Amino acid sequence: MGRSLKLVVLFSLLLQCGDIESNLGPASSKGRSKQTPLQLNRSTQEIEQPDSPHPIQDLPNAIRSLTSRFDTFDSIINSMEQNIQSIAETTTILKTKVENLTVENQKLKEEKANDKKTLEQLEHKIDDLESRQKRNNLNFHGIQQTDSRETWEECEKKIKKAIAEKLEISEETKIDRAHRLFFSIVTKTHSCLFYGI
Repeated sequence: MGRSLKLVVLFSLLLQCGDIESNLGPASSKGRSKQTPLQLNRSTQEIEQPDSPHPIQDLPNAIRSLTSRFDTFDSIINSMEQNIQSIAETTTILKTKVENLTVENQKLKEEKANDKKTLEQLEHKIDDLESRQKRNNLNFHGIQQTDSRETWEECEKKIKKAIAEKLEISEETKIDRAHRLFFSIVTKTHSCLFYGI
């Protein structure tokens, strides 16, 4: 409010000073002024006595108006300062959240890299197991399928019979699992696959 009061005093002093000079200045360049002293006196009176009341009479109203305006400006400035403070606090909170999310994102990237490495290792192990398992597989063709709902046990019996009759191997063959590669109508003959040692 100190600034406001100083400005009000300054404006009041300027209003008291006025802006009319009694000296009208030098005569024209072509010689003396053509106006008589009476005319000069009359024109000076017209200038010194305006139609409106003297500015000093309006000084209290002007001071009240300026004070009201400065109060409004102070209120606006205070509101802007509060808004700036609120924005600064929000910015600090958001900055903290971004930093936390950055750290969490880095952890997730590391976990993803580890998961990818583990997945590659598991895929390699699965490929190795599948290749090892295929070493013990045999594929038989020409074994008649008598039933479309043939079970693994029935398929295993047919393979053992074929081994004994066609290959003339009398020893009991150990078969872990036997099944048809395809299932369809009985009239077609499909390959039999068995897994054993």
